[in-house]
Amino acid sequence: MAAARIIVAMIFGTFSGFLVYIIAALLRLVLNPSETAVPPLFFFAAFLGGWALSSFILLRKSRTLSVVFSRGFLMGATEWLFMIVMGFLYAGKAAASIISDPTAAVGFLVGSGLIALVTGGFSLFMAMLCLIGFGISYLISRETPLEPIEFRKSQWQEFAASYQKLGQEERKTAWEQLTNEQKHYLQEILKNGGIGS
Repeated sequence: MAAARIIVAMIFGTFSGFLVYIIAALLRLVLNPSETAVPPLFFFAAFLGGWALSSFILLRKSRTLSVVFSRGFLMGATEWLFMIVMGFLYAGKAAASIISDPTAAVGFLVGSGLIALVTGGFSLFMAMLCLIGFGISYLISRETPLEPIEFRKSQWQEFAASYQKLGQEERKTAWEQLTNEQKHYLQEILKNGGIGS
C-alpha cells in the first residue's frame, strides 16, 4: 500500500507541477510584460520544484491511500482557482499595454476578455471536479479500514501485550515507529490496563 501511495502522489505531483509552472509563467509575464517567452530553465525549475513539493506534501504523514487522494484533489482545486485569477490578471495586463491604436485596442479587449472567460470557465470547471473528487475520497477514507500499521481496536490489546514483553531497546524502537495518534492510543490502553509504558 505504501508503493501505491507513492505512485498516486507522484501522478498528482506531476499535474500539480505543470499547474505551478503555468501559474508562475503567467505571473512572470504579468510582472514583466516585455517578455514574450519563458526560458526553458524557468520551466524546469518551476515544474520540478512544484512536482517535488506537491509530492512531499501529499505523502507527508499520509497513512492511507484515500488521504493522498483527498490531498491531491484539494491541492488541484486550489491551483485551478489560482489559474482563474492569473488568467484574468494576464488578460488585463496584456489589454492595458495596447493603447496606441484605439480600434485594435477595442478588438484586443474583446478578444482577451473572451479568452479570460473561456479559460476561467474551464479552470472553474476543473476546480469543481477536484472538489467533487475530494468529497468522494474523503467519504471513502472514513469508511475504508485502516492500513496494517493502523490496528483495529481488537488488535491493539494484543499489540499492547506484546509491547509490554519487549526489552527497553526494543520498546524504544517500536515506539519510534508509531505516529503520535498511535502513541496516544497505546498509552491509553496501557493506562487503562494498569500497565506502565
